[in-house]
Amino acid sequence: MILVSCNSKLSQQEQKEDNNIQNHQINIPANSKILIAYFSWSGHTKKLAEEIQNQAGGELFEIQPKEPYTTDINVLSGQSLQEQRDHFRPDLSTHVDHIDQYDIVFIGYPNWWSNMPMPVFTFLEEYDFSDKTIIPFTTYGESGFGDSITSIHEILNHSVIMKGLAIQEHEMEDLSNKVKDWLETLSEDNG
Repeated sequence: MILVSCNSKLSQQEQKEDNNIQNHQINIPANSKILIAYFSWSGHTKKLAEEIQNQAGGELFEIQPKEPYTTDINVLSGQSLQEQRDHFRPDLSTHVDHIDQYDIVFIGYPNWWSNMPMPVFTFLEEYDFSDKTIIPFTTYGESGFGDSITSIHEILNHSVIMKGLAIQEHEMEDLSNKVKDWLETLSEDNG
């Protein structure tokens, strides 16, 4: 049995969104195929995705836009906000072959302007995730998942969306233990 939970304290917005998240146990057969898809700008989310794979298995997939983002945080800040306001969907340079083979998809991203970066929107809209179990994870500076869980529900309304893991940037140094604790929680039989 797997029960997915969140290690971070919930803000008021997250508590509101928490009511929209399915909080139940799911059986995961030993032969389940797991995909760990992530978008990372600073490297924090990549590091988290790699640690999840290291401890839980599965295949890693990096979501990459065709047009790479600047390394200048000030320019990126304005660009990412404008993309969000414009509902921009950047083209991706990477694609998953045979998405239908995966039963469980972890989706990882940094929190940009209280939501997912726009390449993650492109990724989620590119495939049919119907009847798949989706487990989000995020890295953030101040606001956890922000509005991203609501966005995921709007896009993937035929998927099972479970609670995920939110890691604040200053918690990255203890990442191995945080992921271990989270995965142990996922594996507990709480029935």
